[in-house]
Amino acid sequence: MENLQIGAFGWQHDAWLGTFYPEDLPEDWRLDYYSNAFRTLLVPQQTWQAWALGGAEVLEEVQDAVEGDFFFYLAIESVQVDSDLTLAVNQVIEGLSERVAGLVILSEAAESQQVVSQIERLSNRVNLPLTLVTKRVSTVGDQAVVSLSTSKWQWTHAETCLSGQPLAYIEKLTADGRAQTALLQSFYQSLPLNNLGEKVGAAVIVGSSAGGDIDMKQLANFKVVCEFLGY
Repeated sequence: MENLQIGAFGWQHDAWLGTFYPEDLPEDWRLDYYSNAFRTLLVPQQTWQAWALGGAEVLEEVQDAVEGDFFFYLAIESVQVDSDLTLAVNQVIEGLSERVAGLVILSEAAESQQVVSQIERLSNRVNLPLTLVTKRVSTVGDQAVVSLSTSKWQWTHAETCLSGQPLAYIEKLTADGRAQTALLQSFYQSLPLNNLGEKVGAAVIVGSSAGGDIDMKQLANFKVVCEFLGY
């Protein structure tokens, strides 16, 4: 992935109908439409597990809906890490191939060191990068801080701390252009360098596992700000 790529947490937002998606656009065409405007997407766990249950035919439809350099990230929100989850991840990877760019642990799953460690082992087995999204204050009494075993990158924003594979997760996006600029600059400056001495590319995801619609006008403006900054 080159540069910063702005994307959303999920694409099935009813509030986008009429403001982003045409009113008469069939629901099955929304992913195709979204992928023409954005190049990355964080897929809710319930959604990608449904893809896996649908089998090769459903995954082929997802693959056909996007073109070019488009990447999916799979959200891990459940505290239940079992063979079913592992199988689903493997099925999605097999069906979408190199379009799956990584796993993102958030919500309740990010509050348990045991769960995080299990998912970290899973990411190693399937050879997928992993990003951990935790609350900034992640200690309770003598309890250890939830963390990845090997993470050279870390970035904090508001009440959120991110580590592992560089990725920005913005639950609530401000409408203020200056604040958006400062946010992007902070994230960009945190990124490590590649072998050529250049900043690595990364996804910037807007949305929340708690639900709620994303303001498309703000998201589109955020993308413009990012492009204006040359990121």
